[in-house]
Amino acid sequence: NYYGNPDAKKPTVLVIGDSYVVNWGAALARTINLDAYDVVNVSYLGCAVSLESGRVVAKSTAEKHDQNCSAFETLLNDASVVSNATAIMLVSHRPFEYAANTFRFDVIKFLVNKNPKIDVLVFGNYFQLNPTDFPSCEKLMVKAKKGAEVCLKYASYPVQGKKIESEPFYPKDVNFTYIDFGRAICPAQNATCPSS
Repeated sequence: NYYGNPDAKKPTVLVIGDSYVVNWGAALARTINLDAYDVVNVSYLGCAVSLESGRVVAKSTAEKHDQNCSAFETLLNDASVVSNATAIMLVSHRPFEYAANTFRFDVIKFLVNKNPKIDVLVFGNYFQLNPTDFPSCEKLMVKAKKGAEVCLKYASYPVQGKKIESEPFYPKDVNFTYIDFGRAICPAQNATCPSS
């Protein structure tokens, strides 16, 4: 999605990530001054992403992801989007340990190489239900006949005190600011996480 007016050549905030990107892009578009900034949010969910001949290539892994992958490839290869970018927000479930979409930091490096003035912010360590055991919070609430707090009870949480530098996908060659979402939102895990 593109929020703002791309013809105005305003500074752009790029929101890139997995399934979390939709919520972040929409929320940012409601809170940021769209007269001063544009917001571009693109998801690599369902895409096999590679860098080929100085371009981002995003091949869909299933028909339902075709539009998503096409937008990811088109917007990240748009020179005006990249040159106007002032910040990249990478939003990922567990960005330094999550084995899916391991190309994410290669894409960040590619974009920073095109525009070295971009600030990189990495958001990660979300709490969530294990989708194998619980297909959705709503279904768990109905089955348990309880409110959203039941989802917090059965969610998996990031390991506290873990050093991100020791994680398998920690990018030693990317300059970024890390925001530990789990710790910021619910420092005592399920006792303090918001459920509404």
